[in-house]
Amino acid sequence: MINLTQHTAAPEQVAAGVVDLPPQQRELLRELLTFDDLPTGGKVEDRAEAVADIAAAFFEAAAGGTTAYSAAREAVWAAQAARSAAAAALSTAADDEVDGAAAVALFAKCREARGKEKAALAALATSRVGRRALIGGVPYLMAPLERALRRRGVTPLYAFSRRESREETLPDGSVRKTATFRHMGFVGGV
Repeated sequence: MINLTQHTAAPEQVAAGVVDLPPQQRELLRELLTFDDLPTGGKVEDRAEAVADIAAAFFEAAAGGTTAYSAAREAVWAAQAARSAAAAALSTAADDEVDGAAAVALFAKCREARGKEKAALAALATSRVGRRALIGGVPYLMAPLERALRRRGVTPLYAFSRRESREETLPDGSVRKTATFRHMGFVGGV
C-alpha cells in the first residue's frame, strides 16, 4: 500500500505494509496536497488527478512497467468485444433463418465468449489486490482523489487510529495533556 499522505508512515503502518514514496516523489506529493490559497474546483480536481498519477506511476514502476491490472483490463475489453461480436452474429442468424446446427454453434460461441469474459473479470478483480493507497488530508480533496485513484485501479483507504490521552499535573499546578495516536487499521473509502 502506497502512502499518499503528507506524513511518513507510522511504524505500525509500515508493519501493515504501507510504503512511503521516494524523497523526490514525496516532495512533489506534499506540494500537491498543500493549498496555500483558496482553491477553485478545477484546481482541486487537477491536484487529485496529479496525485493519482503518482500512485499509478508507482505501481507501474513496481510491476516493471506493465501491471497485471493493465493486462487484465485489456483482456476484459477483448473478451467483451468477442462476446458482443458473437451475440451480434447470433442475432443476425436468427433474422436470416439459418439452420439449427449453425444456430447451436453460434449459441455455443456466445456461451464460450461469456465464459472468457467472466474469467477476465475475475482476473481483473484479483489484479487490483495490492494496488491500494493510504490517503488523508483536507476533506475537499478526498472525494476527488478517491475517484481519480479508482479510475486508475487503485483502492483508496484511510487510517483508523485510536487516541490515547494522558494528563500530567506539573509542579507549578498546571496540567499537561498529551495524546498519542495508535494505528489500528484501515477503512475503505466510499
